[in-house]
This record gives sequence, C-alpha cells and structure tokens, in this order.
Amino acid sequence: MPLQTEREMLGVIELLDQRADSPAGRRDMELLGLFAGQATLAIETSRVFSGLGRALFSALGVAAGGDRDLAAALDELARRAPGPTAELAELAGMFARLGQAGPAERAAATRLVREFLAYAGGDGRRR
Repeated sequence: MPLQTEREMLGVIELLDQRADSPAGRRDMELLGLFAGQATLAIETSRVFSGLGRALFSALGVAAGGDRDLAAALDELARRAPGPTAELAELAGMFARLGQAGPAERAAATRLVREFLAYAGGDGRRR
C-alpha cells in the first residue's frame, strides 16, 4: 500500500501472508488503505511543522544577531531557502508583520485566512 502525497512517494506498507481474494483479506486491505492515508498525512504534517520550526529558529537567530526584526529576517530566509521552506518562511514573515498591525487589520486577516481555508476544504490542501 503506497504512502504517497501529491508531490512524492514517501514509502509503502506491505502486508505479508494475506490472501487478498478472501472477504477478510479485502477488509484488511481496505483498513490498511485507511491507515496508509492517515500515516501519509501524519508524515506530511510532521515535515511541514519541522520545516516551519527550522525556518523560525533560523530567522530568530538572524534577528537576534543583527539589527533586523523577525519579519525582515524571515523575508531574507524566504529569498534564499529552497522550495517549501521558502514558502513557510514567507508566510511566517507575513504573520510576524500582521502581529505588528492594528486589531482591525489582524481581525480582517484572520477572517481572510479562515475563509480561504474553508474554500480550500477546511485543511488548506488542494482538491
């Protein structure tokens, strides 16, 4: 059973010594498929949060060691980091700047993000 995202193959789960043509075997394969989907989601989520954590720690180190604020450090990280880390750093920088905005602006941004996630299916993943 594949552990696969839209972008990559993460691995496989193999069930040994099982007869797929029996009713119990089919149910086992359905259950394994559900488990594989949940495992894939857990791995992907873990990778995203790990990448975000690395981006934030890197930006905090840059901000603490110089005269730039966190948002500027995150913007720099977004410019030089590869792929998803750059996107996460850019988002984190936007949120850092929103934290400095007024209450009305933060409320509007919160509504906008909430509406987008609802539009995207509640979890932000592409459909």
